[in-house]
Amino acid sequence: MRTKLLIFIILYSFNNPVFAINKTCFNNLIPTSISSQQVFYKDGILHLDGFNGTGLINIYSIIGNKVFSSEKIDLVSSKSLTVSLKTGNMYIIQIHLNNSIQTFKIIA
Repeated sequence: MRTKLLIFIILYSFNNPVFAINKTCFNNLIPTSISSQQVFYKDGILHLDGFNGTGLINIYSIIGNKVFSSEKIDLVSSKSLTVSLKTGNMYIIQIHLNNSIQTFKIIA
């Protein structure tokens, strides 16, 4: 009796649609955008690469305190800002550019 029950359970589980595999082809996926923008901090300088246009930059500590705010600055392809950040802390960089806001995380 137990063997028949076990065989029934095994056969039922293979025919159950819960275990069906949905075959989806991902060969034709095309990336919509690849960002070439970089933000990094080294030796007291915040480097902003790959941005085009005029924008504002805000820097927040990880707990949300604003530690730096810029006036409108020109961010043509590469820009460097001298900013004093505490080494080893994490910061949120907000870049307001072309009616959008981009956010980056850095460790100073």
